[in-house]
Amino acid sequence: MQLYVDSTNVIIHILGYFNVGSYIYAAWNPAFLPKYVYYFIVILGLPVLLLKQQNIAKATFTPLALWGMVFLILNLVHLITADSKPYFDVAATRMQYVMLAIYFSILIQLAESNRWQKAFPLIAIAIAGVTLLDFFYPELLWPPHSENRIIGRANGFQPNNNAAGEVVLLTALLALPMLKKTMLRTLLVGFSGLAVFVTFSRAAMLMWGILVILGIALRTFPKSALLLLVGAALLLSSASVLLEDYLIPALGYQAGSANLLKRIDSIISKDFSDASANERRQVLQQGLELFLNKPFTGAGSGAAEIQ
Repeated sequence: MQLYVDSTNVIIHILGYFNVGSYIYAAWNPAFLPKYVYYFIVILGLPVLLLKQQNIAKATFTPLALWGMVFLILNLVHLITADSKPYFDVAATRMQYVMLAIYFSILIQLAESNRWQKAFPLIAIAIAGVTLLDFFYPELLWPPHSENRIIGRANGFQPNNNAAGEVVLLTALLALPMLKKTMLRTLLVGFSGLAVFVTFSRAAMLMWGILVILGIALRTFPKSALLLLVGAALLLSSASVLLEDYLIPALGYQAGSANLLKRIDSIISKDFSDASANERRQVLQQGLELFLNKPFTGAGSGAAEIQ
């Protein structure tokens, strides 16, 4: 019984973090809808609910599940009051994801042990490895000229490069408590840092640096992990030359070279005036204004508008 419960949680996390449904749909088969994977996950979890039905009430009243329920009610209010179809669609989709999150949290609580979490280091290594593989072999995981691709930036199995960087960081963060030796943690975060770099996601790079600094301060990593930051700084400072003279010609990234070099230059020069950064500033500013106007109920999904 416990083996099935643990296996179910591992499979759910693999399917989720590898983004299996969306990847198959976007990369290889448009007839395969991502929701099919979610249906499978729900069915896979049903025996867990039956085996542990006496603990369902306790598993439901956890901070994450309760927060999800409140968030679900808020989205329901926004759904009812939506005055346009696009707004309605966004709210409805958000509600489905929240319900899945609540379902997953209940399954995790019903596991009643952390044995299944020992799979996290393997998942983190695999996620980072796939991301690096996607960079060095760009047509292996995705068909040429795929709509989801920005030439030269690694996606792994994710819908975009920023999501790829986020997933690498999240899985590494979940894996760290499972590794008892500080050297193994350091190696993992270093390997994850390389994967984050090839996504060229500036936010993910920044958060990786913060993760290393916090890890050293909290003694999760040894002081020698400062060498990771030194290595990252050296890599960034030499990245333009490395890309322009070696990697771009070798990997056939000439069409995306301007985008890659501009991103590296913006980090080094601290000039974030490009369209991508401006768009995020607009969303952040509008999000803060919406929060100040409706601090308790919010304005709903998709309320921010980009000019």
